[in-house]
Amino acid sequence: MYTGGGLTQPIEIRVIWTDAPGDPFQGPGSTTRTVTAEIACADLPERPARSDRLERDGITWQPKQATYDDNVDAWQTVLEKVA
Repeated sequence: MYTGGGLTQPIEIRVIWTDAPGDPFQGPGSTTRTVTAEIACADLPERPARSDRLERDGITWQPKQATYDDNVDAWQTVLEKVA
């Protein structure tokens, strides 16, 4: 379910999820992950913003960074969990 992004109400949209190792950490005892969502521009009227919310499997995420990929006409969005 996606809320925000110029949508008038929360809707279910198709998303390509990626959960991959993050950038190497230069210190002891830490492992980072980067969770991203590829969202077709046709499904989202506006660029993803930090105030938007994306819910999947009971976990709520917010966009941290969004870039446009013109090769696939989609937003490549880095996500972070909402506390």
